[in-house]
Amino acid sequence: MSGFLLLAIAFFYALTGTFNFTDLTILLMLDSTNLSRSALSLAIILFLTPFFFKLGLFPFHFWLPDVYAGAPLTAASFFAAVSKIPILFLLIKCYYHFAWVAPSLSYDLLMWVSLGSIVVGSLGGLYQLSLLRLIAFSGIAHMGFIFAGIATGSANGLISSHVYILIYFLLSLNLFSVLLIVLDARSGKPILHRFKT
Repeated sequence: MSGFLLLAIAFFYALTGTFNFTDLTILLMLDSTNLSRSALSLAIILFLTPFFFKLGLFPFHFWLPDVYAGAPLTAASFFAAVSKIPILFLLIKCYYHFAWVAPSLSYDLLMWVSLGSIVVGSLGGLYQLSLLRLIAFSGIAHMGFIFAGIATGSANGLISSHVYILIYFLLSLNLFSVLLIVLDARSGKPILHRFKT
């Protein structure tokens, strides 16, 4: 996925001569250059792809249920809650710069990704027998709801997404805390034995 990011950076630099988001936004808003909008759209899609992959958004969601099911519970809890928060806020910051540059592409892309994530996460979790795979599909659907608010491009949508992120983070921490306590109660071992080498 880092290859997509590096390719996007190369596209942006080849098209505009800068990768500073502020300069890029001003340059494209003034439309002082004859830039190819299709090349710019491709650069935006390539730039957003690694973020979609890391967050498990549609169509890059396929790895998430397998990783959750195969990872220890402590690692799955880290993947579900802690690792997604900085990526979400970085992606929100990047998206609002791209929304000025290519508003129709940004809206359409994020709406399709969010709707696909909601459908895949909701339908994929219906027949799961593993609790961790069910939580993974639930996370995919939750990311879709978060991005539906971001895709509106409005202040209310952004505030709604931030509130949803906070609720999702707290609920994920509580869910995995309960799971860790229940599993440790069954094994009869203290929680700290998971962190010993």
